Amino acid sequence: MTSSSVDVHGKAYNRILLVIVVMIGSFATVLNQTFLATALPTFMRVFDVSTATVQWLSTGFLLVNGIMIPISAWLADNVPTKHLYLITMLIFFCGTLIAFQAHSFAALLVGRLIQAVGVGVVLPLLQIMMLEIFPANQRGQAMGLAGIVVGLAPAISPTLAGYILDHGSWRILFGMLLPINAYWSEYMSRALTVQMGGSASVSDYFLAGKDVKGSVVNGTLSLAREIGEILMHQEDYDDVFKALLDRLNGFELYDGKVTAVTRKTKQGFNFGTAQIEGFNNYRGKTFSLEFQNETLVAKEGDEILASVPDLIVALDIESAFPITSERLQYGSRVKVVSFPCDPQWRTPIGIETAGPRYFGYDVDYIPVEELQGKEK
Repeated sequence: MTSSSVDVHGKAYNRILLVIVVMIGSFATVLNQTFLATALPTFMRVFDVSTATVQWLSTGFLLVNGIMIPISAWLADNVPTKHLYLITMLIFFCGTLIAFQAHSFAALLVGRLIQAVGVGVVLPLLQIMMLEIFPANQRGQAMGLAGIVVGLAPAISPTLAGYILDHGSWRILFGMLLPINAYWSEYMSRALTVQMGGSASVSDYFLAGKDVKGSVVNGTLSLAREIGEILMHQEDYDDVFKALLDRLNGFELYDGKVTAVTRKTKQGFNFGTAQIEGFNNYRGKTFSLEFQNETLVAKEGDEILASVPDLIVALDIESAFPITSERLQYGSRVKVVSFPCDPQWRTPIGIETAGPRYFGYDVDYIPVEELQGKEK
Protein backbone atom coordinates (compact mmCIF):
# COMPACT_ATOMS: atom_id res chain seq x y z
CA MET A 1 0.00 0.00 0.00
CA THR A 2 1.65 3.24 -1.14
CA SER A 3 1.60 6.28 1.11
CA SER A 4 0.55 8.83 -1.53
CA SER A 5 -1.94 8.93 -4.37
CA VAL A 6 -3.80 11.46 -6.49
CA ASP A 7 -7.54 12.14 -6.20
CA VAL A 8 -10.01 12.83 -9.03
CA HIS A 9 -9.03 16.52 -8.97
CA GLY A 10 -5.34 15.71 -9.39
CA LYS A 11 -4.43 16.65 -5.80
CA ALA A 12 -2.03 14.42 -3.89
CA TYR A 13 -3.16 12.82 -0.64
CA ASN A 14 -1.70 10.39 1.87
CA ARG A 15 -3.55 7.08 1.40
CA ILE A 16 -2.25 5.47 4.59
CA LEU A 17 -3.28 8.45 6.71
CA LEU A 18 -6.69 8.53 5.05
CA VAL A 19 -7.25 4.82 5.74
CA ILE A 20 -6.24 5.27 9.40
CA VAL A 21 -8.62 8.22 9.87
CA VAL A 22 -11.53 6.44 8.22
CA MET A 23 -10.98 3.21 10.13
CA ILE A 24 -10.71 4.94 13.53
CA GLY A 25 -13.93 6.86 12.95
CA SER A 26 -15.76 3.81 11.63
CA PHE A 27 -14.48 1.63 14.48
CA ALA A 28 -15.92 4.11 17.01
CA THR A 29 -19.35 3.97 15.35
CA VAL A 30 -19.47 0.16 15.14
CA LEU A 31 -18.21 -0.19 18.71
CA ASN A 32 -21.10 1.92 19.93
CA GLN A 33 -23.62 0.05 17.79
CA THR A 34 -23.22 -3.14 19.86
CA PHE A 35 -22.33 -1.62 23.24
CA LEU A 36 -25.80 -1.30 24.69
CA ALA A 37 -26.99 -4.91 24.62
CA THR A 38 -25.01 -5.48 27.80
CA ALA A 39 -26.18 -2.21 29.34
CA LEU A 40 -29.97 -2.58 28.93
CA PRO A 41 -30.55 -3.89 32.50
CA THR A 42 -28.57 -0.95 33.86
CA PHE A 43 -30.71 1.53 31.93
CA MET A 44 -33.89 -0.17 33.20
CA ARG A 45 -32.74 0.41 36.76
CA VAL A 46 -31.35 3.93 36.31
CA PHE A 47 -34.33 5.33 34.37
CA ASP A 48 -36.99 3.10 35.91
CA VAL A 49 -38.34 1.83 32.58
CA SER A 50 -39.74 -1.52 31.53
CA THR A 51 -38.10 -4.16 29.34
CA ALA A 52 -40.35 -3.22 26.43
CA THR A 53 -39.38 0.45 26.75
CA VAL A 54 -35.64 -0.03 27.14
CA GLN A 55 -35.58 -2.23 24.02
CA TRP A 56 -36.22 0.91 21.98
CA LEU A 57 -32.56 1.80 22.48
CA SER A 58 -31.72 -1.18 20.27
CA THR A 59 -34.88 -1.38 18.14
CA GLY A 60 -34.97 2.34 17.39
CA PHE A 61 -31.27 2.34 16.57
CA LEU A 62 -31.67 -0.57 14.13
CA LEU A 63 -34.75 1.01 12.57
CA VAL A 64 -33.04 4.34 11.85
CA ASN A 65 -29.87 2.52 10.82
CA GLY A 66 -31.83 0.40 8.35
CA ILE A 67 -33.49 3.48 6.87
CA MET A 68 -30.18 5.30 6.43
CA ILE A 69 -28.30 2.46 4.71
CA PRO A 70 -30.25 2.65 1.40
CA ILE A 71 -30.32 6.45 1.65
CA SER A 72 -26.52 6.40 1.92
CA ALA A 73 -26.33 5.15 -1.67
CA TRP A 74 -28.11 8.29 -2.91
CA LEU A 75 -26.00 10.49 -0.63
CA ALA A 76 -22.79 8.91 -1.92
CA ASP A 77 -23.83 9.74 -5.49
CA ASN A 78 -24.84 13.33 -4.77
CA VAL A 79 -22.59 14.57 -1.96
CA PRO A 80 -18.78 14.77 -2.20
CA THR A 81 -17.31 11.85 -0.27
CA LYS A 82 -15.13 14.02 1.95
CA HIS A 83 -18.01 16.27 2.97
CA LEU A 84 -20.32 13.31 3.52
CA TYR A 85 -17.89 11.53 5.82
CA LEU A 86 -17.17 14.67 7.83
CA ILE A 87 -20.87 15.46 8.24
CA THR A 88 -21.88 11.94 9.25
CA MET A 89 -19.10 11.74 11.84
CA LEU A 90 -20.20 15.08 13.27
CA ILE A 91 -23.77 13.77 13.48
CA PHE A 92 -22.53 10.68 15.31
CA PHE A 93 -20.51 12.86 17.68
CA CYS A 94 -23.55 15.03 18.46
CA GLY A 95 -25.65 11.96 19.23
CA THR A 96 -22.90 10.57 21.47
CA LEU A 97 -22.68 13.87 23.35
CA ILE A 98 -26.44 14.02 23.89
CA ALA A 99 -26.50 10.43 25.18
CA PHE A 100 -23.54 11.12 27.47
CA GLN A 101 -25.32 14.13 28.99
CA ALA A 102 -28.76 12.45 29.18
CA HIS A 103 -30.72 12.81 32.42
CA SER A 104 -33.85 11.06 31.16
CA PHE A 105 -34.62 8.01 29.07
CA ALA A 106 -36.14 10.22 26.35
CA ALA A 107 -32.90 12.21 26.00
CA LEU A 108 -30.88 8.99 25.90
CA LEU A 109 -33.12 7.62 23.15
CA VAL A 110 -32.84 10.84 21.12
CA GLY A 111 -29.04 10.69 21.33
CA ARG A 112 -29.11 7.02 20.34
CA LEU A 113 -31.29 7.71 17.27
CA ILE A 114 -29.01 10.56 16.17
CA GLN A 115 -26.05 8.21 16.49
CA ALA A 116 -27.88 5.74 14.23
CA VAL A 117 -28.16 8.35 11.48
CA GLY A 118 -24.37 8.67 11.40
CA VAL A 119 -23.68 4.94 11.71
CA GLY A 120 -26.12 4.09 8.92
CA VAL A 121 -24.11 6.21 6.50
CA VAL A 122 -20.57 5.65 7.80
CA LEU A 123 -20.46 1.87 7.33
CA PRO A 124 -21.51 1.81 3.65
CA LEU A 125 -19.31 4.85 3.08
CA LEU A 126 -16.34 3.00 4.59
CA GLN A 127 -16.60 0.30 1.93
CA ILE A 128 -17.18 2.84 -0.85
CA MET A 129 -14.10 4.82 0.16
CA MET A 130 -11.96 1.70 0.43
CA LEU A 131 -12.97 0.59 -3.07
CA GLU A 132 -12.39 4.06 -4.50
CA ILE A 133 -8.93 4.72 -3.07
CA PHE A 134 -7.44 1.30 -3.84
CA PRO A 135 -6.72 0.01 -7.37
CA ALA A 136 -8.52 -3.14 -8.52
CA ASN A 137 -5.61 -5.44 -7.70
CA GLN A 138 -5.57 -4.26 -4.06
CA ARG A 139 -9.29 -4.25 -3.33
CA GLY A 140 -9.13 -7.58 -1.53
CA GLN A 141 -6.66 -5.99 0.88
CA ALA A 142 -8.96 -2.97 1.20
CA MET A 143 -12.02 -5.04 2.06
CA GLY A 144 -9.94 -6.99 4.55
CA LEU A 145 -9.10 -3.77 6.35
CA ALA A 146 -12.76 -2.79 6.35
CA GLY A 147 -13.56 -6.23 7.73
CA ILE A 148 -11.30 -5.57 10.72
CA VAL A 149 -13.57 -2.70 11.71
CA VAL A 150 -16.82 -4.54 11.03
CA GLY A 151 -15.69 -7.74 12.76
CA LEU A 152 -13.45 -6.65 15.63
CA ALA A 153 -15.61 -3.94 17.19
CA PRO A 154 -18.73 -6.10 17.73
CA ALA A 155 -16.54 -8.91 19.08
CA ILE A 156 -15.03 -6.84 21.89
CA SER A 157 -17.80 -4.37 22.68
CA PRO A 158 -20.10 -6.58 24.87
CA THR A 159 -17.21 -7.69 27.06
CA LEU A 160 -15.80 -4.18 27.24
CA ALA A 161 -19.23 -2.77 28.11
CA GLY A 162 -19.67 -5.32 30.87
CA TYR A 163 -16.29 -4.46 32.38
CA ILE A 164 -17.09 -0.74 32.28
CA LEU A 165 -20.49 -1.24 33.94
CA ASP A 166 -18.93 -3.37 36.68
CA HIS A 167 -16.31 -0.76 37.48
CA GLY A 168 -17.87 2.60 36.59
CA SER A 169 -20.81 4.62 35.33
CA TRP A 170 -22.90 3.82 32.25
CA ARG A 171 -21.99 7.28 30.95
CA ILE A 172 -18.47 6.01 30.27
CA LEU A 173 -19.97 3.91 27.43
CA PHE A 174 -20.55 7.16 25.59
CA GLY A 175 -17.90 9.32 27.23
CA MET A 176 -15.09 7.00 26.18
CA LEU A 177 -16.00 7.66 22.55
CA LEU A 178 -15.72 11.42 22.96
CA PRO A 179 -11.88 11.35 23.18
CA ILE A 180 -11.91 9.19 20.05
CA ASN A 181 -14.20 11.64 18.31
CA ALA A 182 -13.60 15.05 19.94
CA TYR A 183 -10.26 15.57 18.18
CA TRP A 184 -11.67 14.47 14.86
CA SER A 185 -14.84 16.49 15.48
CA GLU A 186 -12.83 19.68 15.90
CA TYR A 187 -10.63 18.77 12.94
CA MET A 188 -13.66 18.07 10.75
CA SER A 189 -15.50 21.18 11.96
CA ARG A 190 -12.54 23.33 10.99
CA ALA A 191 -12.15 21.58 7.64
CA LEU A 192 -15.83 22.04 6.83
CA THR A 193 -15.73 25.69 7.92
CA VAL A 194 -12.80 26.42 5.62
CA GLN A 195 -14.40 24.49 2.75
CA MET A 196 -17.67 26.42 3.12
CA GLY A 197 -16.28 29.94 3.19
CA GLY A 198 -15.17 30.45 6.77
CA SER A 199 -18.59 30.72 8.41
CA ALA A 200 -20.13 28.06 10.63
CA SER A 201 -22.22 27.62 13.75
CA VAL A 202 -21.28 24.79 16.09
CA SER A 203 -23.02 23.58 19.24
CA ASP A 204 -20.75 21.49 21.43
CA TYR A 205 -20.83 20.99 25.15
CA PHE A 206 -24.01 21.52 27.11
CA LEU A 207 -23.61 23.33 30.45
CA ALA A 208 -25.95 24.00 33.31
CA GLY A 209 -26.66 27.66 34.01
CA LYS A 210 -24.62 27.67 37.23
CA ASP A 211 -21.61 26.31 35.32
CA VAL A 212 -22.01 28.84 32.52
CA LYS A 213 -21.92 31.73 35.00
CA GLY A 214 -18.55 30.62 36.29
CA SER A 215 -16.85 29.70 33.03
CA VAL A 216 -17.84 32.13 30.26
CA VAL A 217 -17.18 35.80 29.58
CA ASN A 218 -20.26 37.45 31.01
CA GLY A 219 -22.23 39.81 28.78
CA THR A 220 -20.84 38.48 25.49
CA LEU A 221 -24.22 37.98 23.79
CA SER A 222 -25.52 41.36 24.95
CA LEU A 223 -22.36 43.06 23.70
CA ALA A 224 -22.61 41.27 20.34
CA ARG A 225 -26.17 42.53 20.00
CA GLU A 226 -25.08 46.11 20.76
CA ILE A 227 -22.38 45.91 18.10
CA GLY A 228 -24.93 44.56 15.63
CA GLU A 229 -27.27 47.44 16.44
CA ILE A 230 -24.50 49.94 15.72
CA LEU A 231 -23.68 48.30 12.38
CA MET A 232 -27.33 47.99 11.35
CA HIS A 233 -28.14 51.63 12.20
CA GLN A 234 -25.05 53.41 10.93
CA GLU A 235 -27.15 56.38 9.85
CA ASP A 236 -27.50 57.29 13.53
CA TYR A 237 -23.77 57.96 13.86
CA ASP A 238 -21.52 60.62 12.40
CA ASP A 239 -18.62 58.13 12.40
CA VAL A 240 -19.56 54.46 12.80
CA PHE A 241 -15.92 53.45 13.27
CA LYS A 242 -15.57 55.86 16.19
CA ALA A 243 -18.80 54.50 17.66
CA LEU A 244 -17.44 50.96 17.56
CA LEU A 245 -14.09 51.96 19.02
CA ASP A 246 -15.73 53.93 21.82
CA ARG A 247 -18.09 51.10 22.72
CA LEU A 248 -15.30 48.49 22.81
CA ASN A 249 -12.49 50.73 24.14
CA GLY A 250 -10.67 49.91 20.94
CA PHE A 251 -7.79 51.36 18.95
CA GLU A 252 -7.39 52.18 15.27
CA LEU A 253 -4.20 50.57 14.03
CA TYR A 254 -4.20 51.62 10.38
CA ASP A 255 -6.13 52.04 7.11
CA GLY A 256 -4.94 50.27 4.01
CA LYS A 257 -5.45 48.21 0.90
CA VAL A 258 -4.60 44.52 0.79
CA THR A 259 -1.84 44.04 -1.78
CA ALA A 260 -1.18 40.31 -1.31
CA VAL A 261 -2.56 37.35 0.63
CA THR A 262 -0.78 34.04 1.12
CA ARG A 263 -2.66 31.22 2.81
CA LYS A 264 -2.58 27.47 3.25
CA THR A 265 -4.83 24.98 5.02
CA LYS A 266 -3.17 22.67 7.51
CA GLN A 267 -5.02 20.33 9.91
CA GLY A 268 -8.23 22.26 9.42
CA PHE A 269 -6.62 25.64 10.18
CA ASN A 270 -6.42 28.49 7.70
CA PHE A 271 -2.86 29.85 8.00
CA GLY A 272 -1.74 32.96 6.18
CA THR A 273 -0.51 36.55 5.95
CA ALA A 274 -2.11 39.60 4.39
CA GLN A 275 0.19 42.39 3.20
CA ILE A 276 -1.41 45.82 3.45
CA GLU A 277 -0.34 49.15 1.94
CA GLY A 278 -1.37 52.10 4.11
CA PHE A 279 -3.44 55.03 2.91
CA ASN A 280 -5.10 58.14 4.38
CA ASN A 281 -3.01 59.02 7.45
CA TYR A 282 -0.92 55.87 6.97
CA ARG A 283 0.22 56.45 3.39
CA GLY A 284 3.75 55.24 2.65
CA LYS A 285 3.72 52.60 5.38
CA THR A 286 3.40 48.85 4.98
CA PHE A 287 1.54 46.60 7.38
CA SER A 288 0.60 42.94 7.72
CA LEU A 289 -1.94 40.69 9.40
CA GLU A 290 -0.93 37.14 10.33
CA PHE A 291 -3.72 34.67 10.99
CA GLN A 292 -4.53 31.11 11.95
CA ASN A 293 -8.27 31.20 11.27
CA GLU A 294 -8.44 34.25 13.58
CA THR A 295 -5.96 37.12 13.35
CA LEU A 296 -2.97 36.55 15.64
CA VAL A 297 -0.84 39.68 15.20
CA ALA A 298 -0.97 43.00 13.41
CA LYS A 299 2.40 44.46 12.41
CA GLU A 300 3.99 47.53 10.90
CA GLY A 301 7.10 46.06 9.34
CA ASP A 302 8.50 43.85 12.12
CA GLU A 303 6.92 45.88 14.93
CA ILE A 304 3.90 44.28 16.60
CA LEU A 305 1.00 46.70 16.97
CA ALA A 306 -1.38 44.21 18.64
CA SER A 307 -1.46 40.49 19.37
CA VAL A 308 -3.68 37.78 20.76
CA PRO A 309 -5.47 37.40 23.09
CA ASP A 310 -6.55 40.98 22.27
CA LEU A 311 -8.98 41.05 19.37
CA ILE A 312 -7.71 42.22 15.98
CA VAL A 313 -10.31 42.91 13.30
CA ALA A 314 -10.18 44.06 9.69
CA LEU A 315 -13.26 46.20 8.99
CA ASP A 316 -14.45 46.94 5.48
CA ILE A 317 -13.68 50.63 4.90
CA GLU A 318 -17.02 51.14 3.12
CA SER A 319 -19.49 49.08 5.18
CA ALA A 320 -17.68 48.85 8.55
CA PHE A 321 -18.53 45.13 8.66
CA PRO A 322 -15.72 42.74 9.63
CA ILE A 323 -13.87 40.77 6.96
CA THR A 324 -12.81 37.30 8.13
CA SER A 325 -9.35 35.99 7.28
CA GLU A 326 -10.86 33.56 4.74
CA ARG A 327 -12.42 36.49 2.84
CA LEU A 328 -9.45 38.83 2.82
CA GLN A 329 -8.34 39.24 -0.78
CA TYR A 330 -6.28 41.46 -3.03
CA GLY A 331 -7.81 44.91 -3.26
CA SER A 332 -9.79 44.76 -0.01
CA ARG A 333 -9.82 48.21 1.59
CA VAL A 334 -9.77 47.84 5.34
CA LYS A 335 -9.53 49.67 8.62
CA VAL A 336 -7.66 47.43 11.05
CA VAL A 337 -8.63 47.90 14.68
CA SER A 338 -7.88 46.15 17.97
CA PHE A 339 -9.96 45.75 21.12
CA PRO A 340 -8.68 44.80 24.57
CA CYS A 341 -9.69 41.27 25.52
CA ASP A 342 -11.67 40.38 28.63
CA PRO A 343 -9.53 40.38 31.82
CA GLN A 344 -9.95 36.59 32.09
CA TRP A 345 -7.73 36.24 29.02
CA ARG A 346 -5.04 38.37 30.63
CA THR A 347 -4.55 35.98 33.54
CA PRO A 348 -1.46 33.72 33.40
CA ILE A 349 -3.54 30.73 32.27
CA GLY A 350 -5.37 32.86 29.71
CA ILE A 351 -2.13 34.08 28.18
CA GLU A 352 -0.71 30.56 28.27
CA THR A 353 -3.81 29.28 26.45
CA ALA A 354 -4.13 31.96 23.78
CA GLY A 355 -1.14 34.29 23.97
CA PRO A 356 1.43 34.84 21.21
CA ARG A 357 3.82 32.17 22.51
CA TYR A 358 1.09 29.53 22.24
CA PHE A 359 0.95 30.24 18.50
CA GLY A 360 4.71 30.06 18.03
CA TYR A 361 5.73 33.72 18.40
CA ASP A 362 8.87 34.30 20.46
CA VAL A 363 7.48 37.38 22.19
CA ASP A 364 5.63 38.05 25.41
CA TYR A 365 2.09 39.36 25.37
CA ILE A 366 1.79 43.13 25.78
CA PRO A 367 -1.72 44.66 26.07
CA VAL A 368 -2.77 46.66 23.04
CA GLU A 369 -3.23 49.85 25.07
CA GLU A 370 0.43 49.64 26.12
CA LEU A 371 1.57 48.95 22.58
CA GLN A 372 -0.43 51.95 21.38
CA GLY A 373 0.92 54.06 24.24
CA LYS A 374 -2.44 55.18 25.57
CA GLU A 375 -5.15 54.08 27.95
CA LYS A 376 -8.89 54.26 27.39
